Amino acid sequence: MYYAIECLATTGSQQKLYVTDAYPQLTGTIKQGGQFRGSQLWQALYNPNNGGVSLKNKDSGNLIAVPAGNNPALLVPNTIENQNNLSDPSAVLSIVGNDPDGYRVIRGLQDQDNNLDLAGGPPYIEGIRILFWSWHNDPNYKWKFIDVEV
Repeated sequence: MYYAIECLATTGSQQKLYVTDAYPQLTGTIKQGGQFRGSQLWQALYNPNNGGVSLKNKDSGNLIAVPAGNNPALLVPNTIENQNNLSDPSAVLSIVGNDPDGYRVIRGLQDQDNNLDLAGGPPYIEGIRILFWSWHNDPNYKWKFIDVEV
């Protein structure tokens, strides 16, 4: 199962932005021709040892990782030999909440102060950086996981 991850801050606009692996950056991009690209699709790998989740990109295999402090999100190579042995703890995330419309917050399992954040303020444009930043309870901190058949 793969997911496209849509930001609430762009839901009402004609340009909905989705979390995209644009190595070395994590960016927000739109669908092309109404279709999701592999760089916009993520697999959730559950880690039963700590209850966390790693998000692995379909095309690259990179994992989303939490940097120290308020900084751009990191992409790290997938070094998971199995789901029970994750060598990079910064790539273990906590996905919390579920408002009535299905939006959630993505934060580090070991660093719950910083949350996945679409940088800046509206209008949000294609290619905008995605950060981990201190919580402000704004729509750019809330994300929906959309099931995508591949």
